[in-house]
Amino acid sequence: MKKQTIWFGMMLALMAIALLTPIGAFAAGRPDHDALPAPDPEALTTIVEFTGHVERKDATIPGDWVIDGRTVHVSHQTYFNVSPATILLGDYVQVIAKQKPDGVLLALSIRKMQDQREVHFTGVIEEIADARWVVDGKTVLIVESTVILGDEPDVGDIADVMANETADGLVARRIVVTPGAHAIFFPGIIKEMAEDAWVIQTPAGEKSVKITADTVIEGDAPDVGDMVKVWANVTPEGLIATRILVKDAPDEVHFRGRIQEMNDDSWVIAYQRVKITEDTVIEGDEPHVGDVAEVWAAPTSDGLVAARIVVTSPTRYAIVRGVVESISDTLWVIDGREVGVNEDTKIIGHPEVGDQVIAFAQVADDGSLMARSIHKIPNTPPQDRVVFSGFITEIQEPGNEGDPTMWVVTSRLEHNGEAQTWTVWVSDETDIVPDDADVQVGSWVKGYGEPNEDGSVNALGVQVVAAPRISFAGEIQQRPKTGVIGDWVIEGVTVHVTDDTRVVGNPANWNGYAQGYGSLKPDGSVTAIVIGPMPGH
Repeated sequence: MKKQTIWFGMMLALMAIALLTPIGAFAAGRPDHDALPAPDPEALTTIVEFTGHVERKDATIPGDWVIDGRTVHVSHQTYFNVSPATILLGDYVQVIAKQKPDGVLLALSIRKMQDQREVHFTGVIEEIADARWVVDGKTVLIVESTVILGDEPDVGDIADVMANETADGLVARRIVVTPGAHAIFFPGIIKEMAEDAWVIQTPAGEKSVKITADTVIEGDAPDVGDMVKVWANVTPEGLIATRILVKDAPDEVHFRGRIQEMNDDSWVIAYQRVKITEDTVIEGDEPHVGDVAEVWAAPTSDGLVAARIVVTSPTRYAIVRGVVESISDTLWVIDGREVGVNEDTKIIGHPEVGDQVIAFAQVADDGSLMARSIHKIPNTPPQDRVVFSGFITEIQEPGNEGDPTMWVVTSRLEHNGEAQTWTVWVSDETDIVPDDADVQVGSWVKGYGEPNEDGSVNALGVQVVAAPRISFAGEIQQRPKTGVIGDWVIEGVTVHVTDDTRVVGNPANWNGYAQGYGSLKPDGSVTAIVIGPMPGH
């Protein structure tokens, strides 16, 4: 199957932002294959962009969110880079909105961002004052915008703190309070061992855990340098281990992820701290926070020591929208900006000088732009493009070479909602992103195409992405017989809790109710990323 290199996901999301055209405009009529929706002449032209923390959000969409003190109306046409349910109070977001003459902000896109100054930790509340708390030995400033959730705070309770580092100290964005003992999980390497306590080297630093007669130690015989997974209760007396899974240290570990922090002697990659020594070989692109790194490291009692790191800088893209001022074989000028073109640039709609276009371009290290596609903005929009998204539940390969492949795509927008199904025909003319996507039954795809008389869709563009994140909340109707790991049923939803699930609080204190979010599975179940108590129960 020919896979062209249009970055379709960006085109589909940001085309709606740039052109301000609702999906409802694609309801009837025949499509123009080389056309994009024209901007609504009645649309208001004032576009604002800002970043800030979520201070309030309505439970449903459509609804109003308060971000950095500004009320923003969120609709079904608002683009999110993550599931809206996973954006929590206190999270840092980027907003692009159009502003009406009366000042009302209509959200075009909301992107959850990583606040580079963000600090996240859990500990015992040691002191409470009006303007500051002391949690786990750290002073946290409480300000007007601080969101405090969970139980009524008291000294001795457990606080899960999300804060920003500032010149004045740690300023709390969000604090979740749970009473008494609080269960946490963390991986690490055994650094020290005594009869009643172990010291574990973790990505966040050293943690001392108490070993009691009730601590269950499983796996290999423990020794300094071994890798462990620790389940423990946070108490005023410190961490008390309930379960430790031990695995003999391998000669080398290998993993890949984004660089989240860089210091002279250590980096944090995929939430794991690795030590950098004079023997560490660093290859690939010049490293920066946000780049992707592949790591080969040796576990030691002092943590992971990197032997080799290969760095890959992510490709950056830009969108240029405006009037074509000049055209040559290698360079276009669009709204005063120079945009390079080459044999791989796809030109759609036969734009000429004076036409309105939107260009999707790759940004080089020197800041220059190379267009991947340039689309003419027509005066009249196509009327019957079909948008689909969901799991591929069936693939039928063609009987003859050159014939299209049939996919059955099933979407379940909510884990307990009604499914919608499309029969999608994928041909050599379908743009599939990314180019090396491993498309198979169970893959989540989103795309668009032309409708056929029988209701099937001829796909024009498809993007293969991760399955959406879905929230769940309600009464616990079933849970594992022992421990936390296993299948739960919460308000009719099957929730899979794994070793990778972040468990907030002690399930014994949840009073029969839980909430959280996770990745949707084809059968409608959810693999939990976070699960915890439901406030008010």
